[in-house]
Amino acid sequence: MKKRNLLVYLLTGCVLTASMSVGTMATVHAETETTSAAAVEPGTNMYAAGELTLNTPVSGTSENANDCHWYSFTTGASGTEYQITCLNRSSGALQVYFNVYDEMGTVLYEGEAFQGGVPSVITAGDLEADTTYYISVVSPNSSASRDYTLTVKDPTAPAPEIVSTGEELVPGDSMYTAGSIPLGKKASGTTESEEDYHWYSFTTEAEAGVEYQISCVNATPNTNQVYFGIYDANSEALYSGEALSDGKPSIILASDLQPDTTYYIRVVSAGSAAAKDYILMVKAPKADDKKAAPADGTAAAEEQTQGAAAEDTEAFAEAAAE
Repeated sequence: MKKRNLLVYLLTGCVLTASMSVGTMATVHAETETTSAAAVEPGTNMYAAGELTLNTPVSGTSENANDCHWYSFTTGASGTEYQITCLNRSSGALQVYFNVYDEMGTVLYEGEAFQGGVPSVITAGDLEADTTYYISVVSPNSSASRDYTLTVKDPTAPAPEIVSTGEELVPGDSMYTAGSIPLGKKASGTTESEEDYHWYSFTTEAEAGVEYQISCVNATPNTNQVYFGIYDANSEALYSGEALSDGKPSIILASDLQPDTTYYIRVVSAGSAAAKDYILMVKAPKADDKKAAPADGTAAAEEQTQGAAAEDTEAFAEAAAE
């Protein structure tokens, strides 16, 4: 970790201080973020911090740069790598700052969550066992508020129960709220601008090595393209595509997805002025296609070899009987 000067939030507010160790920035595992946000009131200082439940998101709004929200969490066993994630839920807004402190008020890690629906995370692998740590969340602007969702993930702790909205084809505004698309079903929507992100999720089948087709049609003639991208649960961008206004689908072929795994799709307009209608679909091969023999004749060769082996066995048995 490298040293650099930054803003440190003291026990009673946010003021300027000295240098700190900056944590490794990464992206967040979003599976547990599909749960409903817990009702935890943030404190106005470290001593009044709201207590977080591990693996359970909390949501809040920092009204301005003086409105610091404080939370706490307690670690478990030693050697655990924690992920402190923050999602900036304010469209068109600048970043949300979130920092991690020890009980002495020393800043250990710093993070920034930008707009776009992709959560940001601090990965902390050097926290002491059975110890309470503190998190501050604040808007960087003196006049603009920021909506956020905060989560502390412990991979060794049980995940909370997932809450279904029952609205499978309704997009979310982030990975945390992504609408689920059943394989083979179409989802239609309208992205109003380049800041209007639509998020969907889909889950792969149990079989490995399956090639999935993620297709998007720009249903608005004479407009700019519609962008769509595929993300894994760690917020890493895996594939990207753009659907033009010619009515033809743009198709991403994804053959390296893990079985029984949830992936995420983000759809957004390429321009700030015009809305774009789109149609999105995720397809898996049909059962007959999966069972089709390889083009190189490998299956036929194997069948022929097995037949020859069976004939040799019968011949050997007859010779032994004689």
